[in-house]
Amino acid sequence: MNKNTSTIRIPKFDNYQLENGLTVYVMPIDKMPLISVKCIIKDGASKTPPGKSGLATIMMEMLKKGAGNRNAFEFSEAVDYLGAGMDTAALQDYSFISADLLADQLDVGLHLFSDMILSPTFPETEFISSKNRLLAAIQGIKDNPSSLNSHLFHQYFYGSDHPYGIPSSGKKQDIESITLQDVKDCYTRSFLPNNAIIIVAGNFNQNTLNGLLQKHFGDWGPGEIYPDQRKMVPRQSENRYIIFNKPEIVQAQIRMAYPGIYQGHPDTYPIILANHIFGGGFTSRLLDEIRVKRGLTYSISSGFTLSFHQGAFAIGTFTKTESTREMIEAILDQLSKFKSSGITQSELSVAVNFLVGLYPLSLETCENLAGKLGAIAFYDLPSNWISQYIPLLQAVTKDDVERSITNHFPLNGLTTVILGNAESILPQIESLGKVEVREISDSDL
Repeated sequence: MNKNTSTIRIPKFDNYQLENGLTVYVMPIDKMPLISVKCIIKDGASKTPPGKSGLATIMMEMLKKGAGNRNAFEFSEAVDYLGAGMDTAALQDYSFISADLLADQLDVGLHLFSDMILSPTFPETEFISSKNRLLAAIQGIKDNPSSLNSHLFHQYFYGSDHPYGIPSSGKKQDIESITLQDVKDCYTRSFLPNNAIIIVAGNFNQNTLNGLLQKHFGDWGPGEIYPDQRKMVPRQSENRYIIFNKPEIVQAQIRMAYPGIYQGHPDTYPIILANHIFGGGFTSRLLDEIRVKRGLTYSISSGFTLSFHQGAFAIGTFTKTESTREMIEAILDQLSKFKSSGITQSELSVAVNFLVGLYPLSLETCENLAGKLGAIAFYDLPSNWISQYIPLLQAVTKDDVERSITNHFPLNGLTTVILGNAESILPQIESLGKVEVREISDSDL
């Protein structure tokens, strides 16, 4: 292990609020020539009104398609002239606008940045184009078995009552129903200073930045906000299997999942290490047994979703249609052995050393650090969350990991979503548990 990795020096940061309720996190870094700016809106795709999935994605794309007194082309030209980069996205938990600016262009860059946030124009022609692009992307999912199975998995694992039950990209029939007024209403409801966080990391003078933030965001008017309550995933009493029939493909796409944890869960660090050993690393037990020894697949991995609401512990892979049952039984067998035998001290040491060595790569740029600050701010994580990652990881014991395996790695109650030839797959797995066969309909996309 690199002896210096456990004492990584993280630049100091501060946070405060403007009078309008806008939360600001700042991290001055003298040695970096760029400034990364991020605005987090605390509403993401999971807070979209019922029947309007995809709305947040369209709205966030349209912020770049005309703002202030510039149309889409003029805005793009102004950003390019600065040598800047600006982007937007709607994630499940939150939406964000990001910008990478040269230090000597901070004032002009923040002017363009604030225009996107405070003064989008939402032109009709750009709305139609954005909507059509998203519909084309959804249509394209049909031709990609892995993406299609992931799209279906979210709906049938989480269910319609959970915020993550519909993919952030939306569903075709919902997207078709979205109007430009829906977009404007969504913007009005979400884009409020008391529902936002500004993060700035890079080479800036603190006093100068404070003045510029007041200049560009001080007149932003607050409004009523609706904080989320954490929602959990219903647990199943037994394993269940859902086969989506796609007879023309020769492989079975498989997603197995069980209710997992959420960002900030007290067992996070032991779980990270347990998962790395089980299915999250290049030397994981799943990869060794199922790819190396059995040759059932080229790729298999497991992971825990760390988000605001309870996420999934999920295993994803694919195999030949005729090997579907063998693959499922091999995964269940590995879960059983993992729970019964635990881990070795050697496995724990290898996992810690690997993750400790990898961590500094996530802190190399202003953009990376701004992202870490965003996680602290949005998920209300401890202020030392960045600097304490390595010490807390190194402090995890074998007993800690084995407790997390007992509590968070399942044997029963798994939901398995399979995309493939149902006629060939059903006879293989019908004795494993409750099996449902579904045809893929327009309402699933």
